[in-house]
Amino acid sequence: MRMLCLDFHMTIIDNNFMPVEFRPNTAEPSFVSQQVTRARRFFLNLEPNSKSPITVVCGGCERLQADYLVDRTSFPFYCIEFVAEGKGTLKLAGKTFPLQRGSVFSYFPHISHQITTDPNQPMLKYYVDFAGKQSWQLLNESPLASGNHVTIKQPEQIIDLFDMLI
Repeated sequence: MRMLCLDFHMTIIDNNFMPVEFRPNTAEPSFVSQQVTRARRFFLNLEPNSKSPITVVCGGCERLQADYLVDRTSFPFYCIEFVAEGKGTLKLAGKTFPLQRGSVFSYFPHISHQITTDPNQPMLKYYVDFAGKQSWQLLNESPLASGNHVTIKQPEQIIDLFDMLI
């Protein structure tokens, strides 16, 4: 049996972006998009121990604005994103993928990525960010390895899992 010990600092951001603090002086990190109409987010430990096998850093659910655009050359953590509703486009390491209900993709430090939503069908998406020595290996052993994109045929189960996580 494998157990993970998390250093538990938590900030919850509700649908109206009003923080409920469980750790003094914890602010929403700059990498979190403000191009959303609603969001449920959590922040556990934005400075994880680099020697830990894997640590969940933050995650959430976001309803995107019609003009949503994320355009990064890098990101500090590993990330898995899941599209629950709507449509969009993902550019990841030189490849372009259409996003739709059930789309799952990942990105990680030092990989460029661009995410846009269809303004006529803005996305509702979930995400979880994590770090640790085993992060790359776990992603590399999954269908999300090397910047792949997959589509889940029964997204309701994934939505339930993300809702439980949040």
